[in-house]
Amino acid sequence: MRYEIEATIPTTQYGNIRPKFVIEGEGDECLAMEKMTALWDKYGKKPLRTSTGQIEGNKVKLQTFTSEEILWDEANHKYYGLHGAQLESGSKYAERVSPKFDKANILPKTAKAWGVPEDFLEDMWKLQGDISNGYGTAIHAALDIWHKYGKVGGDIMVNKGLEYNYALPKNKHIRDIVVLFESTFDSDAMTEVLVSDVANLMAGRIDRLQILDEAGKVCRVGDFKTNNDIDDKKLKKYQHQLSFYAHILKNKGWTVQGLDIYHYDGDKWEKKELDVLDLVV
Repeated sequence: MRYEIEATIPTTQYGNIRPKFVIEGEGDECLAMEKMTALWDKYGKKPLRTSTGQIEGNKVKLQTFTSEEILWDEANHKYYGLHGAQLESGSKYAERVSPKFDKANILPKTAKAWGVPEDFLEDMWKLQGDISNGYGTAIHAALDIWHKYGKVGGDIMVNKGLEYNYALPKNKHIRDIVVLFESTFDSDAMTEVLVSDVANLMAGRIDRLQILDEAGKVCRVGDFKTNNDIDDKKLKKYQHQLSFYAHILKNKGWTVQGLDIYHYDGDKWEKKELDVLDLVV
């Protein structure tokens, strides 16, 4: 199917531009509308007033750090533009451009070498993954609360006569991990920062965004990782994911000084500083 979308965008009192998109493909009218809206908002004298009537099902409208509105489908963990075009996330991008784990070939060979049934090994791998993901999620949430509410938690600690900051987790193990992070680095940063570039179909949440110069729009993009170890393959995948977020910010006028992986190995925190990679098409 062929779509032609043209608009007259008023840029000054007696001036305008007339962009036209010609797109072929089933359902790609949504992509054309997203791109046209982005052009209008960038060059138009006033932002385009779009309808919000297309919000359906479990999708909710969110305001992003990069001054856009997008839709979030929590049930399916997907982002959309207001006109329905799906936005690629940082994690999906990293999976797309990184080497895949070939379970179909690796599982039977490993099970045979180890002398165990394939279904037993597959189930163990899944459960181990669930444990790792749950552990990482808990630490991410604890760090998020600490960054956002550490000062308020300190006031509550004083007012209520508590032994430790109220913004710290009650679980001692996770509390110690957060305290160790604070003593190693600091909490002067934003966490869980939603960014988007609808025109280029990109969106995602940044674990840690450190603003170095707000007026000059200079920042560093960071991520929390809780793997026991990070090999070169994992590190490259994480670098791709953070580079994706960095390019969203760059497209919105920010200078990204670099990328930071904050890694907890079960004993200590360390920071790996990385360069921003070019995006892979």
